[in-house]
Amino acid sequence: MFVELLDGIANSNIIPQEQPSDPALSLRCFPRLPQDGEINWQQSAQDLAKLVRASAEPFAGAYSFLNGEKVTIWRVHPEPIDYPYLGVPGQVIEIRYETKEVAVLTSDGMLILEEIETLKKGRRRSSDIIKSCRVRLGMNVSDEISQLKQRITELEQLIKKITKLI
Repeated sequence: MFVELLDGIANSNIIPQEQPSDPALSLRCFPRLPQDGEINWQQSAQDLAKLVRASAEPFAGAYSFLNGEKVTIWRVHPEPIDYPYLGVPGQVIEIRYETKEVAVLTSDGMLILEEIETLKKGRRRSSDIIKSCRVRLGMNVSDEISQLKQRITELEQLIKKITKLI
C-alpha cells in the first residue's frame, strides 16, 4: 500500500490534502501496552480475532492463562457454533487433532486457536500444548490468591524455623 501511495503521488493520481488544524477534528492514538492484549473470553469471537491480529508480531501478542501459566496466542480464526450448547466462555470445547487446532468458547461462538506459545513449551500448534477439553483458559483470580496465601504461610513457617536455628 505504501508503494501504491508513493506511485499515486508521483503520478498525481493521489493529491495530498492538508490535515485539519482544529484539534477537535484530530484522532489521537495513544500507545498500546502489553496488558492491552489480555483476552476476555466474554467478548465475541470476531472481536477476539481482531485483538489477536492487532496484538501479533511485532507486538507482544494477545494472551490468556492456562492452569496459571501465560499462553500467548498468535493465530486464530472465529467460527460460529451450529448446534445447541451450554458452556462458560474460555472453556476448551474441541481438540482438532487433524489440523492441530483447539476451539475455545466465547460469548457468541468459538475462537479457533491455531498457534500458541508458552514459556515451557515454546511456540507450537495449539493441540501440541492444549490436550484436554477439561480445561478453561483465563485467570482464575480466586485460585491464584489462595495459592499465594498458602505459599506465604509456608514461607513464614520456614522463616520461623530458620530464625530459631540462628
